[in-house]
Amino acid sequence: MTNIYIEEMRDTLALKNYASGTQALYIKAVEKLEAYYQRPPEQLTEKEVHTYLLYLLKDRQLAPNTCNVIVHALSFFYSLIEKNQGSVIKLPCQRTAKKLPDVLSQEEVQHIIKSTTNLKHRTMIIVTYGAGLRPSEVVNLKVSDIDSQRMTLHIRQGKGRKDRYALLSPVMLQALRNYWRTYKPRIWLFTGEHPDKPMPVHTTNMIFKRIKERLGIKKNGGFHILRHSFATHLLESGTNLFHIQKLLGHRRISTTTSYLHMASLKQTGIQSPIDQLQISV
Repeated sequence: MTNIYIEEMRDTLALKNYASGTQALYIKAVEKLEAYYQRPPEQLTEKEVHTYLLYLLKDRQLAPNTCNVIVHALSFFYSLIEKNQGSVIKLPCQRTAKKLPDVLSQEEVQHIIKSTTNLKHRTMIIVTYGAGLRPSEVVNLKVSDIDSQRMTLHIRQGKGRKDRYALLSPVMLQALRNYWRTYKPRIWLFTGEHPDKPMPVHTTNMIFKRIKERLGIKKNGGFHILRHSFATHLLESGTNLFHIQKLLGHRRISTTTSYLHMASLKQTGIQSPIDQLQISV
């Protein structure tokens, strides 16, 4: 039997133009709550929902970030219930640890590119690192997004459904021309098994994982580590933080300033006060 409130949630998510992936995650979260209690979620008490969240944390041992996505989904659902029934259910988010992602050195990026013999994979790595793209952005590039006159890549509907222009360097352009001569892509620049569809994002991570394993690179991170490395290397070379923000497509500068923690301390020229003391060790 169709739950009218879940259907209303589905419609509201669509009307608010949430990303399709987010819509699917939110609906799935509510359906799993319903399956856990075998009762319509709108009939549950706040205590019962809290008990379910504790089950996810303690028994299922889901990561706090994953639980927070579920909390946001359930909060969205119960905001509709509150509007219709007047009942209020408040759900707490988990405090999450602030962890800095690993960053590749420029030597490691160079080693990865030179050691990747598959032309498609090599070109994807060059474009992703060279423009600081998200994995979802590189696989959704179209041939028509390349502007060799203005030396830009048109990133359409990136995170937050925002368009922006990214760098197209001479090295990237030459790599793309070499790639086009071999593959001759028609619409999507990088396709997977289906030539009429873009490569799935999870495939990029599988490719990159194999490359790292083959080269013995132990640093954590999938394809997204190339974007982190791009931003960090720009910062270390003296690029203005505001320009990096625009290139990455960050809405808030506070998101971009996290790269200050990832930049090499050696590059800052900061000297420890102990080095100014006249002591022998």
